[in-house]
Amino acid sequence: MPELLAPPAKNTFHTYGIWLYTEKSRAIKNLKKEHNPSVHGDKHWDSSYLLMDYFTHNPLKKKSRILDVGCGWGPTSIYLANAGHAVTGLDVDDHVFAFLDVQAELNGVAIKTRQGAMASMKKADLSKFDVIVGGDICFWRAP
Repeated sequence: MPELLAPPAKNTFHTYGIWLYTEKSRAIKNLKKEHNPSVHGDKHWDSSYLLMDYFTHNPLKKKSRILDVGCGWGPTSIYLANAGHAVTGLDVDDHVFAFLDVQAELNGVAIKTRQGAMASMKKADLSKFDVIVGGDICFWRAP
């Protein structure tokens, strides 16, 4: 029988074992006053749900070290951290990290963050991770 879960805060929703804020939540509205993500980091992207579904059915080795490329607001990062993995969120837009942090706190998980593009990652950086994921990586040529 399905379990009825009480939301931890107003305007949140439960998905794949984690809680996320809706656009209407006070937490998100307040953050949008202070932070203006400029590189498509303005919402939850559906590709995160696809990755969460995939890893639900294909679990990673316990305590994997994961790099989430283009982490945005962090649904995938939060899901993986909630499953016991050490997660680092990488994004070119440092304004997304406030959104990731508030949602990670909602779920009681810690996620490291790193501002930069995937191209900025060196072999030594990448060797620190067991798994690299990226569900909605936006890219274009620099001017």
